[in-house]
Amino acid sequence: LLNFKQYAAFGGTTLDTLGVTRQGYIGKEKDVENNLGDHGVRKYDYETGRFNSIDPLWEKYYGWTPYQYCMNNPIWAKDWDGRDAVKIVDDVSKTVTVTAVYVYNTMYTDATDIQNANSFLNTQNYKVSDGEYKDYDVKFDLTAVPNISSSGAFNFKEDFSFMGTSIGNTYSVQDEFNWTDHNNNKRNFNPNNGQTTVGVTLDQSDIIMNKPFNNNRRTIHEMFHTFFFNKDNAPSGIGNYVPGTDMPNQDDINQLINNQNLEKK
Repeated sequence: LLNFKQYAAFGGTTLDTLGVTRQGYIGKEKDVENNLGDHGVRKYDYETGRFNSIDPLWEKYYGWTPYQYCMNNPIWAKDWDGRDAVKIVDDVSKTVTVTAVYVYNTMYTDATDIQNANSFLNTQNYKVSDGEYKDYDVKFDLTAVPNISSSGAFNFKEDFSFMGTSIGNTYSVQDEFNWTDHNNNKRNFNPNNGQTTVGVTLDQSDIIMNKPFNNNRRTIHEMFHTFFFNKDNAPSGIGNYVPGTDMPNQDDINQLINNQNLEKK
């Protein structure tokens, strides 16, 4: 044993047997002259748990101070370069978190629908009962981002990825919308053969909700399509159309989490 270090949650050293290593907290080098951690884009103060300059991606986290570290939660997240946060999967706690970003069109809606869906899903205490992830708890991290920030900068779904995998989607609520379905049929929100389309997800990433008929359940239904989940017209669960009031059930959760198309990180 050459050296042993013990850290507080935000990186302060509580025990250092020799103090000869340059790399420390999450493998970052410490500048001994100013006692700050070198996180690439910014310098990090271990004592205050804050960076000494503004986050270059602060507009993605406009509800947080631009000097924060990992949204004040260093237990489950790490900030490797002073820009973004990375979700850590803890196999000991047996938790799977479904992570996605929804860029909403500020001309038609706000963050409320996305926030309500995320809140509801996380109050259901879902747990996988079958398959590779049996007995894992299921959490959702669904983030709402405006397509135009308060500074006037534009956000696009292509801006958002996690460890090389795209997690960006779009979300809009409109009174009228026209599209071409997978059978090359022209469609719109108007009643067709007595049925009204209450929402549609295009290319598994672009959600458009029919404004007069939008509610939390229907938003969640479309969100599940962005998770590569498709059980439309199922007899029960989130894919059910008649009466179309079911929320995700146990079979839905098992299929969602064990689906190989929902990439594992």
